[in-house]
Amino acid sequence: MVDAAERVVPLLVVLPIMAAAVVRLPNLPGRVVAGFSIGSSAAMAGLALWLLPIVIDTPVVHVVGGWGVREGLVVGISLVADGLAVGFVALTGVLVTTGLGYLAASHEGHAATDVLTLLILAAVAGFLLAGDIFTMFVFMELFGIAVYAVTAGKVEDPAALPAAINVAVISTIGAVLFLTGVGLLYRLTGTPNIAQSGAVLTDTPPHAALAVTTALVLGGLAVKTGLVPFHFAHADLHTASWSPHAGLLGAVMLPIGLYGIGRLQISVFGGVPGLDEAVRPVLLVAALTTALVGGAMALMQDQLKRMLAFSSISHVGIAGVAVAFGTASGTAAAAVYVVGHGFVKVGLMLVAGVVLHRLGTLQLSELAGRGREVPVAVGLLTVGAALLAGMPPSGLFAGKAVMTGAAEELGLGWVMPLVYLAAVLTGAAVARAVSHLWFGWPVPEDDIGIVAEHRPEELASRSPRVLLALPIALLGIGSLLPLSGSYLAGVGEAAAAAVDRELYVATVTGGPPPEVTASPQVEPWTATSIAPGVAGVVGAAVLGPWIAARWRREPHLLSAPARGLRRLHTGLVNDQVTWLTVGIAGWCLWLLVTVPAG
Repeated sequence: MVDAAERVVPLLVVLPIMAAAVVRLPNLPGRVVAGFSIGSSAAMAGLALWLLPIVIDTPVVHVVGGWGVREGLVVGISLVADGLAVGFVALTGVLVTTGLGYLAASHEGHAATDVLTLLILAAVAGFLLAGDIFTMFVFMELFGIAVYAVTAGKVEDPAALPAAINVAVISTIGAVLFLTGVGLLYRLTGTPNIAQSGAVLTDTPPHAALAVTTALVLGGLAVKTGLVPFHFAHADLHTASWSPHAGLLGAVMLPIGLYGIGRLQISVFGGVPGLDEAVRPVLLVAALTTALVGGAMALMQDQLKRMLAFSSISHVGIAGVAVAFGTASGTAAAAVYVVGHGFVKVGLMLVAGVVLHRLGTLQLSELAGRGREVPVAVGLLTVGAALLAGMPPSGLFAGKAVMTGAAEELGLGWVMPLVYLAAVLTGAAVARAVSHLWFGWPVPEDDIGIVAEHRPEELASRSPRVLLALPIALLGIGSLLPLSGSYLAGVGEAAAAAVDRELYVATVTGGPPPEVTASPQVEPWTATSIAPGVAGVVGAAVLGPWIAARWRREPHLLSAPARGLRRLHTGLVNDQVTWLTVGIAGWCLWLLVTVPAG
C-alpha cells in the first residue's frame, strides 16, 4: 500500500498539469473543455482522498528521479505527503472542481481560464508537498502567475488589470524577500531540504544572521498570506477576480501561505533555542491585527464581493493565530478552521456571482430592496453570515473551540475574545448587506475605497438553479463536517505528525522512526465553547442590521478612525510597497532585538 501511495504522490502535481495541456488543444468544443477540466480536478481530488488515510500519521516520501539519500544528503526534489498537506490538497481539489463546475454552468467554456485554473491546482499541490524550500518557492510563483493571469484576463473589467498588476508587484517583492532568506538559509545549513535544514539548525545557538533569515523567509510568506500590513493588494484582487476564483483566493491562496509559515516555523526554525519564543509574538500580533482590521474593513464595505474579500483576510488572520501557537493543538485548530472557512467562502462567493448575474451589480447602494428578486441567494447569504460568525456546528465554530484550548495551554487565553470579535464583525458585515438587500434601507453615497468595486463580470447562465445548487452544497459541508468524529480524530493525528520534527526528519532522510507522538484532543463540543459560538451569531445578527438601520439615518456614521482606516486602503501600489517595507523592517528589527545572542 505504501509503495502504491508513493507512486500516487507525484500524480497530484502532474495530473492537473497534463490536463491543462490537453485542455489547451485547439478547436476543442466548449463542453469538452469544461467536462475534461472538471473530470481532471475531480480525479485529482479523489486521488488525494484515497491517499489521505494512508499518510495521516506516517508521511510518505517520493524523491523525483529516484535519487533518494546519498551520503547522508537528500539529493533531488523530494515530495513529502503527510496528512496535513494531502488533506489541504484534497480540499483544494474539491473546491477547484466546484469552481470549474460553476464556470461551466454560467458561461461558455473558456479554455484559457480552465488552463490557468488547473495550473493553480497543480501549483497548490506542489507547494504543499514540496520537501525542499526552493521547490516551495517555484510552485508558489507558478501559483501567483496563474492567479494574476486569470484575473487580468477579465478584459471587459477595467479594474481587473490594475488589481492583477498591483498584487503581482507586491507578491514579487515578497518572493524576492523569501528567496533572499532561502539563500541565507542555504548558506547557513548547506542544503535546501526542509528536514535536513531543520536537523542542521537543531540546538544551533541563535545569531543575527539567523534572525534576519527567519524574518525574510517567514515575512516573505506573510506577504503571500496577506497578513497586515501586507494585505492591501489582496482585497482588490479578490474583488476583481471571477467569482469562483475570488472564492478560491480566500479559501486557498491566502491559507497556503499560512501552511508555509507553520511548516517552516516548526520543521526548520523550531529546533533553534529561543527562536520560537521570538517568532511567536510577531506572528501572533500580525495575525490578530489582520483578523480585526479585516473584520472592521468588511463591515464598512459597500460592495458585496469586496466585503467578502476583507472577510477572507480576517478569517485567515484568525487561522494565523492558531498557526502562531506552533503546537499540535494549535495546528489542529487551524486545519479545522481553514477547511470550514474554505467551503463557506467559496460558497458565499458563488452566491455573490449569482446575485451579480441576476441583478447586474454588487453595489449595495444599487441593490437596496432588490433582495426579493433573489430570495434563495439572500437566504444563503443569511446562513453565510451566521457561519462566518461561528455558528455551531460549523468548521468555523469548531476551529475556534479547539483554538481556545490551544491558547489556554500556552497561557494566551486573552487572545480568544479578540478572535471571536473579529468573527462577529465579518458575520455582521454580511448581515448588514442582507438588511439592505431585503428591507431596502438606503446606503449613503461613499467616495472612499471604491478601487476595484465597479464593472463586474457578466455571465450568460443557462440554469440559475444549478448555480445555486453548488453554494448550497458547499455551505452544507462547511456546516456539518465537524459532526464527523472520524474527521476530527484524523485532523488530530495529522496535526500531531505535522509538528513532530523528529518524525519528519526520519521520514525524509530514511532514519529510524521515533516514538509515535500522542494526538491532541480535537473536541469542540463543550458547554464553554458552544456558548460563545451562539453569542457570536447573536452578536452578528444584531450588529449588522443595527448598523444598516443607523446608516440610513446618519450617513456620516463612520467615525474619524474608521474613515481613516478606509483611507489607508488607497489601491495605489506605491502606498502598498511602503507598507510592505515598513512591515518587513519591523519583522527584522523585532527578531534582531528579541532573538538571544548565541
